[in-house]
Amino acid sequence: MRLIKISLIAVMFLFFIGSLAAVFSGKYLLTRLETVMVSIIEHNLRITMVPEHTLHLPGQGLLLNNVRIGASKTGEELCTAEQVLIKVNIPLLIKLKQVFITVRMDGIVFGPVTSPIRGGGTLVLESLPSRGFMNIFKNFSLHTINISDCAFAMGNDTVSKLAGDIYFDKKSVQAPVIGFLFNGKPHMLSCTVNNAKDLFSASLIVKGKDLHAAIALTKPAETLMIDRCELHFLGSRAELKGQVSEFSHPLFLVYGEATINTADLCHINRIMKDSYRSLSKFRGIVHNKISFRGSLDDIRSWDVIIKSRAADIMFDNYHLPAVQADVKMAEGELAVPSFNAHPYKGSLNITGRIDLTKKTLPYTVAVTAQGIDINALIQDSAIKFKQLAGTLNLNLLLGGSWRNGGSVQGSGHIEIENGNLGPMPLLTPMLGEMYGFLRATIKEMKTVEISGGSCDLVIKDRKIATDNLILTGNMVNIYAKGYMDFDTNLNLQAKNELKESPAGTEDWQRGMVEFIASFGRSVSRAYLTGTLAKPKWKFEYFSMVKDSLTGKIDTTLKSILK
Repeated sequence: MRLIKISLIAVMFLFFIGSLAAVFSGKYLLTRLETVMVSIIEHNLRITMVPEHTLHLPGQGLLLNNVRIGASKTGEELCTAEQVLIKVNIPLLIKLKQVFITVRMDGIVFGPVTSPIRGGGTLVLESLPSRGFMNIFKNFSLHTINISDCAFAMGNDTVSKLAGDIYFDKKSVQAPVIGFLFNGKPHMLSCTVNNAKDLFSASLIVKGKDLHAAIALTKPAETLMIDRCELHFLGSRAELKGQVSEFSHPLFLVYGEATINTADLCHINRIMKDSYRSLSKFRGIVHNKISFRGSLDDIRSWDVIIKSRAADIMFDNYHLPAVQADVKMAEGELAVPSFNAHPYKGSLNITGRIDLTKKTLPYTVAVTAQGIDINALIQDSAIKFKQLAGTLNLNLLLGGSWRNGGSVQGSGHIEIENGNLGPMPLLTPMLGEMYGFLRATIKEMKTVEISGGSCDLVIKDRKIATDNLILTGNMVNIYAKGYMDFDTNLNLQAKNELKESPAGTEDWQRGMVEFIASFGRSVSRAYLTGTLAKPKWKFEYFSMVKDSLTGKIDTTLKSILK
């Protein structure tokens, strides 16, 4: 009996030791297997993964924490990931003699530091079947990558539900259908890359409700040819061709045509829509011929020529017909040699340049407008007094920093000819109700309107200033000097001059005119303050005004009572 007990104890002990050995060896083998899988992933995806630490999670896989992922060839960091979980499907490995590696990546961050792209997702790497277990890992050959449950955020834009399969063989890589949602809208991507030794070729197609993009590439020698690049977005389209050379520092040459519906610009992404709402005020179709040569990462190398034409461009309700514009760029300076249009029976010419290589983005702009029909312009505006008329001429030269709106400085000249600018309510309160009484009483005064004007402008220190504003009419002149700042605050000094009464008027009418003229001359200064929306007037008078006005009133009353 004692021998039997000892034998049973020995058997139990050996079983226990064997079980422990099996558990620990199995765990070791599984950990080792998952470590081998990391090497397989790195080799097939041409990447390196450097975690801060690793942890084996029973039943879940190998967890890599705070992983730096780089390009195996160059060592350049591609992205970082908070966690990468790697798991091997053991049952399928045994049953099918195929490797299925599930890679779950969370907290991926890549792209520019100022506007990084963040996201995560799951990849399943599948190998070709193997003839034996000994060759499964030795001759691992990637057959399929299955993408599922991937999502990324790029600023205000999101890509979600990215899913599909990528197939590999010795000569090509194909992704027949990869679906995703871009800002909630369904899109589809398909791609083929033929890596034949004699001729590399690739094609990419992206489709959505509002978008269709396609590109075809070939590489017959040391130059990558862009055989076709088409983009259709809403009502806009572009067709380009070109080539890429010097792959160590890629040099692009692209040329073609683009037709842009300006209303589409604010729909490119949410950033454009939220930050540049004024783009939605532009309406029109612009035809462009484009040429670009340079390296994308070196703005000084850019050589750009754009020729644009448009039958009619609208901003709010204002029309710019017959637009012709040339844009050039060289040595980091963007220039507009000419921008011509013919609005409201006149002409508009704008030239300018901006230095994109300097942080302040200094610029200069010159504007010349000739023969603009004020009445036609007013009809498209919100101004209620639609009877305004005349011809507007304008010259303006501006300069400053694009990043600082308050830095603008410049000068200009405005002139209005052959006009009817109405009673000019902003600058004629000093004439008061008496001006309106004259227009109602004297026949000739019914047609008295401001018929022209001019002034020189100086723009500096956030102010638009003038010292020689004059508004002229056949019965009255108004002179002013002062400024309006960029917040529309007013600080102007004004005076008026009522001219001689019209020939043929009766004595009492001439007396009334003389009375008004005396009143006008009695105003030493008129101060206009407040804002453009709520102007305020203050008047100062010469001494002895009261006696002078009293004499004129007596004379006028005597003429009326005759």
